Amino acid sequence: MKDLKTIPKMIRHRIFAQLSHQSLKRFSSSVSGSSHPSTKGDKKLALVVGAGDNTGSAIAKAFANEGFTICAVRRNKDKLGPLVEEISRMGREIKGYGVDCRKEDQMQAMIEEIESTIGPIEVAVHNIGANVRFGITETTARVYYKVWEMACFSGFLMGKEVALRMKKRGHGTIIFTGNS
Repeated sequence: MKDLKTIPKMIRHRIFAQLSHQSLKRFSSSVSGSSHPSTKGDKKLALVVGAGDNTGSAIAKAFANEGFTICAVRRNKDKLGPLVEEISRMGREIKGYGVDCRKEDQMQAMIEEIESTIGPIEVAVHNIGANVRFGITETTARVYYKVWEMACFSGFLMGKEVALRMKKRGHGTIIFTGNS
């Protein structure tokens, strides 16, 4: 029998996956009905920053199921292996990036590389969460700053970089999950 502590998390992920699928169906049809070409070869491209083992992977798979090419990002590119394999087995395109998204130069270089070699980013999702579970009285200023860098500052950097490009094109979607 599964540990009872994991059951609510499993249920939450199933609910998220179902809601994501319904939402993405509506989103995908509105994008495909658009007169805007999404990416090179008329593909739609989704950037998932924070493509971890749970929510981030579910987001990437949901967009892949709707026909999006996926650019998945984690600090440690090697940890993207299972996600890259699974999406590739689905017959979908995915490219993994190992980037420290708290670093402006790395974020800028990655987005420039994606846009120049794969195509324009149609959807950007920021899903980085710090996964730190301390109460406020136990949290140090150093821990708080690191959490802020990962969950907030990296969101600003991603949002700014993709918004600059989307604004020029006149379309695009930026999503920040509750992990931020």
